[in-house]
Amino acid sequence: MNADNRDRFENGRTFSAPYFAYIIERSDVLNKDYGYFLEFWDIDRIARAGRLHDLYGKVRFAVDGWDDDGRELFAIPEVRAFLGDLGKKWPYFFYACDLSDSFLDRQIKCMVPTITAVQADSLPGQYRAAVKPSEVNQVCADLQNGLTYAATLDKQMNQAAYDARLQSLREYVNRELLG
Repeated sequence: MNADNRDRFENGRTFSAPYFAYIIERSDVLNKDYGYFLEFWDIDRIARAGRLHDLYGKVRFAVDGWDDDGRELFAIPEVRAFLGDLGKKWPYFFYACDLSDSFLDRQIKCMVPTITAVQADSLPGQYRAAVKPSEVNQVCADLQNGLTYAATLDKQMNQAAYDARLQSLREYVNRELLG
């Protein structure tokens, strides 16, 4: 896609909604095309434009094109590979994700090297992901580095807000992945 001025986060209208939705297209996943995402969400450029805090904890990401597939995103090899690589190329999900949404859980599950789908006894056809806590901790450390970098660029961020975000992320990970 052409990433001209209107295709950049900071060139959008002033952000006053409770969250910003961003859809990752099926074609980008299948073509392993990270370019549009990385251009749209260029943290350094957004920070230089003074708009970084507008996305802090307010983005709900989604992957489009597998609505008719009964598998979880982490169980779809193409999605797992794409999101796993994306998390390495753009480690700012801890900074940007709205924690009331479930995407961050899916993102982390796609980034861990080992995941096992376990069928839920009480819900036929439903699966839970079994992950190794050590692998989740490593992924979280990588994403925390992204959070730290973004926080240093965010002129509105202070230590108390950073610490509160870390605490919220710990609670989210413990509840959604390790609980």
